[in-house]
Amino acid sequence: MASNNQDNSLNAIFFNQSAKIFYAVCVYRSFTEAAKQLGITQSAVSQCIANLEKQLKFDLFDRSYRPLVPTQEALVLRDQILHQIGEFATTLDAIHTKNYIQTSVCIGVIESIGRCVGPELISGLVNQGRYVELRSGTSDHLYQELLKDRVDCIIATGQHFDAENLERELLYTEPHVVMMPKEIQTQHKTWTWENLNFCGLPMVHYTSNTGSGAQGERILRHANLNLPKRFSVDDNQVVFALVAAGMGWCLTQSITALLAQNIMDKIALVPAPTPCTSRKVYIVWKKETPRVFVDELKTITQKALKQKAVPEIHQLIPWTQGQIHFD
Repeated sequence: MASNNQDNSLNAIFFNQSAKIFYAVCVYRSFTEAAKQLGITQSAVSQCIANLEKQLKFDLFDRSYRPLVPTQEALVLRDQILHQIGEFATTLDAIHTKNYIQTSVCIGVIESIGRCVGPELISGLVNQGRYVELRSGTSDHLYQELLKDRVDCIIATGQHFDAENLERELLYTEPHVVMMPKEIQTQHKTWTWENLNFCGLPMVHYTSNTGSGAQGERILRHANLNLPKRFSVDDNQVVFALVAAGMGWCLTQSITALLAQNIMDKIALVPAPTPCTSRKVYIVWKKETPRVFVDELKTITQKALKQKAVPEIHQLIPWTQGQIHFD
């Protein structure tokens, strides 16, 4: 996998250079970027594709577009290579398991998941005989890491899912909640978007590169709200600290709210007004990643969420019971 150089070298043995170059151009839609990722020259990539097209007697890419567009014939060949790579990776993983050879995996998770169930996730994978590297970041950053082969699999929101060589499965859905300074909670028994708009405090926005920021903007648009941005932050703890300091209110998620338990004497959590969609969190992986690893990760993560995070959420926010759903 991405963090195991031995596995990468074995892939190089079983898949020839022409197939690797063709596949890289399909993924990156650029001769220059494919060359950079493979550590070869751009002219070598261009010559390889030209030779392949001459041998195959049909074009592989439409060069009149930028980024390059694979032809229908190229897509058929790409899918066949993906299938072979996936089968090879699965077979290799099974051989390692049978012979008690430790395999390395690198997982990217959004902050709320990592902080809540990171130890349980790592422990479960270690017990499967794997060396685990866990990285955290925004959904946007994690998708970039996955596309650059720096992680094997990510747990993130789905708003950046647009790459053809990625697959995903829903992990769980959860409700949004509004976090506000405790002193304004009693202004209304039930909060509406209009109430929040005129509560006397601004909304503390998440930056647009975060899953919370992107989804929050969609929710506000759906509610026909155009709240001014006085500031935006990409870190949960900073957002919560601003709310606790009375500088505004924020829209967050139930599991993320667990990170604010140390300031519960200063903040209040209330249901997000309607209309408001739930947040969906996915497991996302490249098509060549062994399916057995994806299944392991999904099972371990869902078990940890159900046994640890969900009971803590229900204790902190009782009205969320029945609103957290697993696929």
